[in-house]
Amino acid sequence: MYRDSVRLNASIQVRNAEHCRIYEITTAAGTTVREFVSPTGTVFGIAWEGHFVPEMRQLLGASFEPYSTAVRAQTSKYAGRRPLSVHSPTLVFESAGHMGWYYGRAYIPEIVPQGSMQQEIR
Repeated sequence: MYRDSVRLNASIQVRNAEHCRIYEITTAAGTTVREFVSPTGTVFGIAWEGHFVPEMRQLLGASFEPYSTAVRAQTSKYAGRRPLSVHSPTLVFESAGHMGWYYGRAYIPEIVPQGSMQQEIR
């Protein structure tokens, strides 16, 4: 959370939600990344919107390899640009947008806190 804000050279705001804490990181360029953190301190989801897609290797951590494998499998099936959606038991990743504005979310279904709804990760 704080490490990501430093790396992105961004400001950070923290707010409490019903079942988690949300760290909202905003870059000087206007891109916002929200990290959803369980009461035990585990990041279980992220969401972003703005002028660029943030560095996924940094934000996804250990989930980057399953994400990367799924992206390679999907992009080999089609050419061109279109929304990207990966749904597996270990990772849900959805990203879309157009040049100049991108948005998306990713979360690990098995560690979303009890009572939280995946629709809240946005």
